[in-house]
Amino acid sequence: MLQLDTYVGNIKKHTQALWVYENDNMVYRNVIFVLGLYKIFDKILVNVVDNKQQNPSMDYVKVLP
Repeated sequence: MLQLDTYVGNIKKHTQALWVYENDNMVYRNVIFVLGLYKIFDKILVNVVDNKQQNPSMDYVKVLP
């Protein structure tokens, strides 16, 4: 079996108090998430920023759940 944490970092659940958008409001509450999945999402956004710098005609980014 592959060592997933070697590629994306920690794959265990992590709990942290964060500001989140919920029901049209910002609330500060505990959120449970996987740090490795967060890292993947962050990498996608960093790549989007890089593409925007290379392509000034890009005018929006659409992130779907």
